[in-house]
Amino acid sequence: MDTCKSITVSTFNVKNIKSNTVGVQDVLEKSDVLLMQEHWLFTHELSALKRIKKEFDTHSKAVDMECIIMPTQKPRGYGGSAVLFSTSIKTRKLQEGSDRITCVELPDSFPPLILCSVYMPAKGLKKRDEEYQGVLNELLVILETYSSSHAVLMGGDWNASFLHPSDGRDRMLIKFIEDNSLILTKK
Repeated sequence: MDTCKSITVSTFNVKNIKSNTVGVQDVLEKSDVLLMQEHWLFTHELSALKRIKKEFDTHSKAVDMECIIMPTQKPRGYGGSAVLFSTSIKTRKLQEGSDRITCVELPDSFPPLILCSVYMPAKGLKKRDEEYQGVLNELLVILETYSSSHAVLMGGDWNASFLHPSDGRDRMLIKFIEDNSLILTKK
């Protein structure tokens, strides 16, 4: 007899895991998978995510993944993305995307599922539209790679408005959603 198990996926912009661990633990109580943005950890600190809840494993990226910042020279934390998942769920950690995108595969789901935690560039950056489009291009590569064989779920902090588009990034995101026939959830 086939059985079907649902999973609960949540997304949370933590804005500093060091000061919001209790909030993350509360979300994990109701979730099987958490798509996390802005953990504000550097590469040498990422193991802290594994200690939040012992029944959860993690796949995470930090802003200094490409160019390591030494602990003695690091500024205040910023950015970062992660996927925290119940150890009862079979997952495979994927390396796609920059530090703004962290993905895992759930190969035993039907259909197989790719979950992506996305943290899009903030509006205050100098080359904001270029950088924003760059991350959308990374997401497009993920969709092109996996959408023929997997369902792809992306969640996170889009730093844009879906409902009241007012600038270039809003329009870029809406065009990306329309061009790729993506579906927005209501929750």
